[in-house]
Amino acid sequence: MSERARIREMRSPIPSVLLAVALVILTALLTYQLWLSYYDQVRAAEVSTRNLASIFETRLDMILHRTDADLVALAKDIPVAALEQKSVPIYAREINAKLDSRLFSVEEMAGYRVHDANGDTLYSSDSAHTQRVNISDRTYFKALRESPDLGLVFSDVVTGRSTGRQILVVVRALRDEQGKFAGIVHGMLELEYYRKQFRLLDLGKDGFVALRRSDNHALIVQIPGVASEVNQRLGSDHPFVKGIKPGERALNLHFVDALDGRSRIAGIQVVPDFPFYFVVGFGRSDVLAGWRSQVVVVALSTLLLFALVGALMRRLGRMRVREAGILDNLAQSETQFSELAQLVPVGIAHFDAEGRYTFVNSRH
Repeated sequence: MSERARIREMRSPIPSVLLAVALVILTALLTYQLWLSYYDQVRAAEVSTRNLASIFETRLDMILHRTDADLVALAKDIPVAALEQKSVPIYAREINAKLDSRLFSVEEMAGYRVHDANGDTLYSSDSAHTQRVNISDRTYFKALRESPDLGLVFSDVVTGRSTGRQILVVVRALRDEQGKFAGIVHGMLELEYYRKQFRLLDLGKDGFVALRRSDNHALIVQIPGVASEVNQRLGSDHPFVKGIKPGERALNLHFVDALDGRSRIAGIQVVPDFPFYFVVGFGRSDVLAGWRSQVVVVALSTLLLFALVGALMRRLGRMRVREAGILDNLAQSETQFSELAQLVPVGIAHFDAEGRYTFVNSRH
């Protein structure tokens, strides 16, 4: 191959094109990998929020089934004659003991109560420390007094008059032989229990967990939250209201909170047989914090790689130009030597190590 052909080969753009294609493919692979990482982070957040909500939902479903069974049993066991104030001394020890027995291994329950048709306390668990009160003004009491066949009724969040703490009351009516309203028996769900459980979760900076009613989307308890939000209902355009379809038990929602404008990923679990659902939410910025750090590292690494490749290509280009110049000078020198050798009046010859001619002038 001639020196000029070698020079043309070194100046060929093919290696540069191949390198550019390789860099484009590398960039595409890195972008795809980042997209997969993004999807994995979002998917992991969806699964985590739904699983956490499912844990609370399973526990509440069990407690409410047990409480309902207890209320049904108590309603059958309490004699109608015991639902009069004058009969309390006769039945107090027996009925109070039955109410106490229903509290074993149930942390959420604050107690059981029996009230007469006027709303006065007749019997209670932990009766020695329970204040006798009247609840005739409570909405749930009025509803059952007017419609004793309602079945299981849940109150709004109220402050217990005998406990002084926020509770959710689970109630059934007591009726006489003619079906007439004779009072109520109820259990009290301790909401501070859920606040303590919610606080144990690592929710990140923008996370939250809440228990709401599914019939009207009223708030029961939420962390973080403020007292004024309790019993507040969501508007018809809220993502939770629009997202939960009839019969749907589990779902994930991606939404922007109208209150603070922050994007969140939420998992929702609906209690199947009772009007409640749990929602656990993570802030999208918290979920993607690690992914964004990964993007920055990959982007900086890619830019550094491109910068190094660019610098190497520039240096290689300069070396090729310099080598091409040297080869051009050598070719010019050989031409000048050949012309000079033809002009001298003596014979000139050059032999290699094996004695073969490599150059002769015309005189030789």
